[in-house]
Amino acid sequence: MLPLIGVLFSLWVLAESLYSGAVTPTVLAYGLGSIGVGAVLAVFLHRGFAVPFFEGTFDSLMKLSQSKALGQERQAVRTCLQDHSRRRQ
Repeated sequence: MLPLIGVLFSLWVLAESLYSGAVTPTVLAYGLGSIGVGAVLAVFLHRGFAVPFFEGTFDSLMKLSQSKALGQERQAVRTCLQDHSRRRQ
C-alpha cells in the first residue's frame, strides 16, 4: 500500500509541475531517464544476481496473509523474522 501512495504522490507532483510550468523539458527528460535507468538496474539485479533485498519478500507477505488468527499472525511474524535473520548470517 505504501509504494502505491508514493507512486500516486509522484504522479501528482509531476502533473502539477507540468501544469504550472515549473519544470523544463530538459529537467523532465533527466528525471524520467533516471527513473528508467533505476528500474532497469533493479530488474537486472533481481533477475541476474542473488541480491538479498529481493529475496523472501513475497514469501514473507504470503505467510502473513495466510495466517487467520492473532496467534497465527504473531507466529508468522516470528517465523519471517527468524528466516530473515538466518539469511543475513
